[in-house]
Amino acid sequence: MAKKKNWKKNGVTYLFYFICAYSGLLTYLYSGQRDMLYHPYGASPAPAAVSEVYALDVTKRGFSPKGWYIEAADPDKPTILHFHGNGGNVAPRYDALQDFIKDGYGLLLAEYSGYGGNTGAPSEKSIYQDAEAYYAYLKYIGLEESQIVLYGESLGSGPATYLAQKYNAKALVLEVPYDSILNVAKGKYWFVLGLKYLLKDHFDNIGRIADIDMPVLMMLAEQDEVIPAAHGKALFNAAREPKELSIHSGAGHNALKRDAVFEEVQAFLNR
Repeated sequence: MAKKKNWKKNGVTYLFYFICAYSGLLTYLYSGQRDMLYHPYGASPAPAAVSEVYALDVTKRGFSPKGWYIEAADPDKPTILHFHGNGGNVAPRYDALQDFIKDGYGLLLAEYSGYGGNTGAPSEKSIYQDAEAYYAYLKYIGLEESQIVLYGESLGSGPATYLAQKYNAKALVLEVPYDSILNVAKGKYWFVLGLKYLLKDHFDNIGRIADIDMPVLMMLAEQDEVIPAAHGKALFNAAREPKELSIHSGAGHNALKRDAVFEEVQAFLNR
């Protein structure tokens, strides 16, 4: 009889400890999730060929983010509005997209709130507001929608897809995208109940992609260790035609070959 009572007592104790530990985990994930998602770097000096431009505060926040702009050298080439991933700043993307600049494309590297010395803090809402501000800037300087290509890389596939649903740009290019941050998080934190309600920033690309009426190119990494390729494939399957899918064999999330990316995007835009 005493053994049975001890078993019950120990069971209640273990359950109490489990509930405390699980509650602590949920508190940590909820309060620290944006620190886990966003990894901003400070400002880097802009190269001589770059103009640092302030986007337009169309959402009336009281401040405007600043990005890097290179005007198209070829008037027949579009300008790429590029949204980078969750880490760093625009400087590495300037280096990675040199082939586009050399070939005469225009390029606006959108820097997010809280990144690169910009005011504010990153969140889904603020990044969408940043996207609106940069798109408005390109319109303000005289570009037609047919001269603008929306290009989202990793996290940046969120703001690029957001704009593509609202506006009629020339094309949408997505590099290592996700279907939604929620779905990616479910794969990593499958043991967390109610994750949908704990997550602050969902970036629901798959909820928008079917409404997008422009040519879409998606480039995935076969061995993506950050956003498994299955998420990009699900997004591609939900998109309208015309659409093109490229899976880079053996590549990881940050290991797509830049010359191959350039050739694929160039050929896609030419078509």
